[in-house]
Amino acid sequence: MAPTLTNASQVDLREYLLQRLAQLGLSSIHGVPGDCNLTVLDYLKPTGLHWVGNANELCAGYAADGYVRIKAPRSASIDQYSLWLRMSNFLQPGDIVMTETGTASYGGQGLALPNGTTLINSSIWPSIGYMLPACQGAELVERDMANAGTRALGRTILFEGDGSLQMTAQAISDIIRNKLDVIIFSSTTTDTRSSGYCMTFTAIIWGRVKSKPRRLPSQAFTAAFHA
Repeated sequence: MAPTLTNASQVDLREYLLQRLAQLGLSSIHGVPGDCNLTVLDYLKPTGLHWVGNANELCAGYAADGYVRIKAPRSASIDQYSLWLRMSNFLQPGDIVMTETGTASYGGQGLALPNGTTLINSSIWPSIGYMLPACQGAELVERDMANAGTRALGRTILFEGDGSLQMTAQAISDIIRNKLDVIIFSSTTTDTRSSGYCMTFTAIIWGRVKSKPRRLPSQAFTAAFHA
């Protein structure tokens, strides 16, 4: 039986996160023990969750993804496979598709590309923020080549997480100034961004979060186009 919160107004954030995972039906946690989560692991045993150690963070993420696909293939709250297959229907021949480091890079490998599509995929965790200004350059040269008759005019489509977007968001002003036709899909959430997890767990370690979960701020990226 999943544990219940004894006092929601005073519960520790570490305890709350693990109890909620148990209440949602999870039975194991995949990860790598380290400075950012050692104090969190102290709360595993009371929840009944089983710790599965992995060699590195990348392996832990992939292991957890495989776990949920078999355990709950129809009820999983996030289904990367279905998402990227649906996005494949949006693509057209001649498009330039660019996938940023992290979720978009991994998920973009599942895209079904039409003939004549160019895919530029980022490596895992090398240089976040690269793809936004890179798509500006790609769209600019595509427009020039189309005007010269050496390439058919297609679309430049960027898939990027909000953390990477914040790194080089200034490039949006260059895209607007040069009147470039770029389509940007940014994945974002107000509570569970990877960068948010890092900030939250760091705050736990240094004692800045004592009793209740923090709601992480979100950004109104579309407001940039109205500036």
